[in-house]
Amino acid sequence: MTQDWSIQSRGDRCARTQKPFAEGEVFYTLLHRDRGELRREDLCVEAFQAFAASAEAQPDLFSFWRSRYDPPAPAPVETVTKADAETSLRRVLAEGPPPERAPLAYLLAALLERKRLIKPVAVPPGGESGVRVLAYEHTKSGEIFLVPDAAPSFEEIGRLQDELAAMLGGGAAGT
Repeated sequence: MTQDWSIQSRGDRCARTQKPFAEGEVFYTLLHRDRGELRREDLCVEAFQAFAASAEAQPDLFSFWRSRYDPPAPAPVETVTKADAETSLRRVLAEGPPPERAPLAYLLAALLERKRLIKPVAVPPGGESGVRVLAYEHTKSGEIFLVPDAAPSFEEIGRLQDELAAMLGGGAAGT
């Protein structure tokens, strides 16, 4: 019979002394039975030695092991901030993009969709001009963006990448 356990992830400090773990430091992880669940406790060597030497019974101890502390990897730096791309899309749409700027608006919307800041909704039929538009809803505010459906041609990609990189602070090329 398999059983799923929900055990919290490794801590970055001793649960008893509150001393932060240093990179490469040895520490001990104890799993205690606590009302039918497993509770994790990470201890520095000194706290573990005190725990092991204590005369009190430890009937709730389920398991323990020794590890070396490796700090978590830093969060990846976001190359294009959502705010910059969103601000740029708002600016391009507010200008009423001329036909040559429509592919730029399209790419900005695609970038924001990829970052999950906007999501596509039902596509309205083409207006009087016959230009098809894509409707996106802002995931937090519910605001609707109408973006010309102007996927760039292969020949336009290089120019638009450069324009996006300049507009968004140089990070657009990697996204």
